Amino acid sequence: LFLMAVPSCLGPLNYLRIGNDNSGDSSDASWFLK
Repeated sequence: LFLMAVPSCLGPLNYLRIGNDNSGDSSDASWFLK
């Protein structure tokens, strides 16, 4: 489940790319959106 809150309507989305980088220590793992 992924939930994203925005202050107003985004309109029609063409795509949403979600990725993660689990390299390094677990405390340094991060997510990015494009």
